[in-house]
Amino acid sequence: MKIYTKTGDKGQTKLFSGHCVSKNDPLIKAYGKVDTLVSFLGYSKALLLKSKKKEFKEIINVVEEIQILCFKTMTDLAATKMNNVERINENDLKKIENTIDKFWERLPKLKNFIIPGSDVYSASLHISRSVCREIEPIILEAIDYYKQQGTEVNPLTLTLINRISDLLFTLAVYVEFILNKKLTIIKNNKKLK
Repeated sequence: MKIYTKTGDKGQTKLFSGHCVSKNDPLIKAYGKVDTLVSFLGYSKALLLKSKKKEFKEIINVVEEIQILCFKTMTDLAATKMNNVERINENDLKKIENTIDKFWERLPKLKNFIIPGSDVYSASLHISRSVCREIEPIILEAIDYYKQQGTEVNPLTLTLINRISDLLFTLAVYVEFILNKKLTIIKNNKKLK
């Protein structure tokens, strides 16, 4: 089997349903951007693994769980016009929320913005968080576009991506905190020591 099919050479592709759509279709843009997030998460995971820090084992597992949920999100989006496909659901959201709460309880109270970049590990998670934030308006565009076509895109895909960005922020701050025992914060547009 060859990796290339040539079916997309003229700007068309197929959803899981078999429907042929343009490569600039909102669903294609949405799950393409989720795929970008999966790759950035892979980079973050590789950095965390390379460090061999035992404190990172739990974080690496969470990053892998996020990647799996991202694949589920891509499937959900690509199978919008299909039944009998496992969808993002309330249990997925609750699992993410519980993970956020677990890590957040370990952190000092935050009242200001944090400047990313005190270490490569947390910085990579902040990049993943930023990529995740870019997905939200793209999924919203797909929801609105397909609603006008009489098709519902699972709105929980948007909610999940929002929660994942919150979780990535939490993980980035947590990594920074356990490595540096302090956070670089900004208040009134000035760095605080």
